[in-house]
Amino acid sequence: MAAQIGAPAAAIRAHEELYAYWSSLKAGAGLPIRRRLDPGGIKRLLPTVSLTEVIAGETLDYRFRLAGTGLYSVYGREITGRRLSEV
Repeated sequence: MAAQIGAPAAAIRAHEELYAYWSSLKAGAGLPIRRRLDPGGIKRLLPTVSLTEVIAGETLDYRFRLAGTGLYSVYGREITGRRLSEV
């Protein structure tokens, strides 16, 4: 079996679409502010989107505040609410 090199075209298009939406929210050269994000603007991509929270402590960790339904098949279980170190 040949190894796959690079991302499938559909994944590349999804990343480009998400980046274009994110870029459209920027005010000037800064980062977009959170309240400008409207999930309806990326409705098609929501099944594979996750919102991740940084947890600072003795060690740095992350928590999946929200994980799209499409990520269940990637991880084989629900990961919403779990820390990255648990997944």
